[in-house]
Amino acid sequence: MKKYLVFGMSSLMGGVEAFLINYVEQMMDEENVFEFVFFNTVPEVVEKTELKKCKYHVVPSRTRNWFGYYQGLKKIIKEGKYDVLWYNVCTLSDITLLKLAYKYQVPCRIVHSHNSENMGNRIVGILHNIHKKSVSKYATEFFACSEKAADFMFSHKIQNIRIINNAIITEKYKYDKGIRETVRKNLGIKDEMVVGHVGRFHMQKNHFFIMEIFRQLTLLEGACKLMLIGSGELKEQIVEIAKQEQMEESIIFLENRMDVNELLQAMDVFLFPSLFEGLGLALVEAQAADLPCVISDTIPEAAILSKKVFPMSLESPAIEWAKKIMECAQNNNRSNQVELLREKHYDISENAILLKEYLNSKYI
Repeated sequence: MKKYLVFGMSSLMGGVEAFLINYVEQMMDEENVFEFVFFNTVPEVVEKTELKKCKYHVVPSRTRNWFGYYQGLKKIIKEGKYDVLWYNVCTLSDITLLKLAYKYQVPCRIVHSHNSENMGNRIVGILHNIHKKSVSKYATEFFACSEKAADFMFSHKIQNIRIINNAIITEKYKYDKGIRETVRKNLGIKDEMVVGHVGRFHMQKNHFFIMEIFRQLTLLEGACKLMLIGSGELKEQIVEIAKQEQMEESIIFLENRMDVNELLQAMDVFLFPSLFEGLGLALVEAQAADLPCVISDTIPEAAILSKKVFPMSLESPAIEWAKKIMECAQNNNRSNQVELLREKHYDISENAILLKEYLNSKYI
């Protein structure tokens, strides 16, 4: 039996959380047991997935109680007798758990990069760069969701980096006209064009620009709606902008959802103008639903799987983005994209098996 300790799930549902749910649900069995470590509280999403069958540990966050944080992690690692630490991070600013796993001789210590730029302040960036130089001492495996994410997280001296695709259950996302009609009816959507976005309300996702694009779109196409799925620290500000601009009737704000696959069916165009991305799991999901996607050209090329993805410069004015959205919506016949994603190796069943076989071959 192989025993994993998984780090990286926060209380807010995002790409990393969706990635871990997808992989762990596929990999967990009698021979592969998964445990999780969370900060302060258990995320609500755990009870809505197969992860509820896993054991989990809760420790105080580093900012709330550093001593409790350190002692909690130390106790978990020291007593857990783990075979694998799967350390999923967007920054190396804190590698306490990784160092503890090294000290207490966890055989397989994976650092898995999920982002391509610093999301924090200057101090976070400095600490990241310091630890980037030494992470090869503490980790045995180096994973990333893209080449960009690998370059950000790891020194060029590290040669054995593995790209792990942000794979999904492709069948869940295939286009279904019946689901589309049902979801649109339930959300009160009539014949309007729906532009959608899935992402945490964080500066990385560029919601202020999304609002400006949509404002321009309403000037071009009166009958349109914007669907924003997610939660986060900037949500209240975005809601306030909607009120100030008198657009609240045209914007559908939804919290974190477990039925994103169905909500994507209701959209006509997917908008993803991120400032940066490790890869962009939400973009993979949108392509699986055969949505035309208007995205920023900062997103890794590895995330572009279909011919319906249109990268644009963040320097281009919002009106140009709005015009591209209009163009996409007018020329869109959707179909089943399951085979395309399988050909591109983004189906979870294949990827989970490969990852499990790789780890079993190296760490028996």
